[in-house]
Amino acid sequence: MLFIRGFTQVQGTVLSKAMDAAISGMAGLGHIILGVSMIMILLNIKKTVE
Repeated sequence: MLFIRGFTQVQGTVLSKAMDAAISGMAGLGHIILGVSMIMILLNIKKTVE
């Protein structure tokens, strides 16, 4: 989503409020998924060490 956001800004494309919100929403969901997966990995490592 960072690429898409940057590409639209460099090209000077004017996005509607809905499209801007959709890009931000998808980026937010990606960050949530990354955060949850990092916690799961760390918990798995902790369980393996013990």
